[in-house]
Amino acid sequence: MRTALKRAALLATAVLLLAGCDQDDRFTELNTNPTEASTIPPDFLFTTAELATAGTRYEQWRSNLIYPEAMIQHLAETWYTGDKYTTNADWLSALWTVSYNGNGDGQRAPIKLLVDLIYNNVDPECRQTQEIFTECPPFPATNVNKIAAARMLRVFVFQRLTDMYGDLPYFEAGMGFLRNIIAPRFDTQEEIYRDMLKELEQAVAQLDPAFPTYGSADVIYGGDVEKWRRFGNSLMLRLAMRLVKRDPALAQQWAQKAISGGLMQGIDDNFMVRHERGGSEGPNGLNTNGVGEVLSDFGRPKCTRTFVNHLKTTADPRLTVFCGIGGRLTSLEAQKGMPGGNDANTISDPSWPWHDPGFTSFADYSVPTDWVSSKTAPTFLLTYAEVAFLTAEAAVRWGIGGDPATHYASGVRASMQQLAFYEGAPEISAAEIDAYLAANPFDPGRALEQINTQIWITTFLQGHEAWANWRRSGYPVLEPVNWPGNVTGGRIPRRLGFWGDLVLNPNARTALERQGLSGQFDLSTPVWWDAP
Repeated sequence: MRTALKRAALLATAVLLLAGCDQDDRFTELNTNPTEASTIPPDFLFTTAELATAGTRYEQWRSNLIYPEAMIQHLAETWYTGDKYTTNADWLSALWTVSYNGNGDGQRAPIKLLVDLIYNNVDPECRQTQEIFTECPPFPATNVNKIAAARMLRVFVFQRLTDMYGDLPYFEAGMGFLRNIIAPRFDTQEEIYRDMLKELEQAVAQLDPAFPTYGSADVIYGGDVEKWRRFGNSLMLRLAMRLVKRDPALAQQWAQKAISGGLMQGIDDNFMVRHERGGSEGPNGLNTNGVGEVLSDFGRPKCTRTFVNHLKTTADPRLTVFCGIGGRLTSLEAQKGMPGGNDANTISDPSWPWHDPGFTSFADYSVPTDWVSSKTAPTFLLTYAEVAFLTAEAAVRWGIGGDPATHYASGVRASMQQLAFYEGAPEISAAEIDAYLAANPFDPGRALEQINTQIWITTFLQGHEAWANWRRSGYPVLEPVNWPGNVTGGRIPRRLGFWGDLVLNPNARTALERQGLSGQFDLSTPVWWDAP
């Protein structure tokens, strides 16, 4: 004990003798762990954020397949709640939970990852007191492309999230540890949309091919600055078109800006994650297709009668890639879709309005094919096909962006061509595409219906986007069900359940009341842009 005290006294004396010398530098050296980075490497964070944005089975199963995919009538199953408009708190809130908090099973929260990335790689002199996205320059300055890409990816995450839930924490999100904000305010969807558009405009302007990129750490574009620029403008177009019901003038203004800035030019510009390894890596397999993991390991829902019959009627070759009996290649004629809004009893009950009079066996219904159900299938997030269709709609509405018929045809071609990204899937030939377009030509009198029905087809298994685009466009026209005990009065839901702890964060209750919601799981009240 005495020896220890003596050593402590000698150390204290030595420290005092350092006064007047370079003691700050020496303390810094003493307290710096040479084996740890002083800042978080941007490349590591960005790769993780991209994979987290693609999603894992946890949220893809609950907040995509069970709800949006069923509500938009791509998929149906006897136990799914989504096509019955009933509530399950965990399933409804899964996308919210993972986006902000991760899933507690190895999945990192993309919002926190991206905010951390930006915060730790901008000028430290201003990041504690100023707006880190617009007021703090990249630090070092050579990080400009890395910050720009992170800002765009953050917009993508929030666009998907606010489209599902409406008002939510945005400006203060991810700042709990960084700025001790434990009860972030809930921002209005109008504020969020206006800022996301501004973010995209500024981030695109930041891009500079003279500076470094994430390179191979960017699993989507490999650090290609030009592709990021086209993605930013294309995402801007998606957001602009989302506003057509709420503020047509603002929608046109931003659509024009996006088109003038330069959009995606082909399927090689698709904003998509290619999953290269089979099986799970970690509890939920961060480099595994989340939808594919569900469909491969936990059974496949049925392709709906609505979806199958539309593609059969129009002789659409995409159907044989999307759906098949037993998940295998099946001719158009043999495909059979299951009507939604059923359980194991009602499906064959003649007294039930949505029963199937031709029911024989559940095994006779088409299900997603092995190709689209693979764990290594790509995750499409924003595609050139969708962008071409949105450009066609802008041309129809406002006469901007070129010829709508040309963009419509380009969208159809791209939608069919991109199915080649599914490994092993049958190729849709140029002749088949030409035949489809000849049989289903662009009709100016039905332009909006045609365009948005094509988006519905293209976004198969991308329920978030398919459902959001249906809500803002009204196409395709879908017949709802009226399951006993549903919470919408037999209408297709307009939002997912509002989620937030009303006790721990009083701002959540304020947001609930501000939106006119009857409760946290009010599925009927439209979000802001979904104007009546």
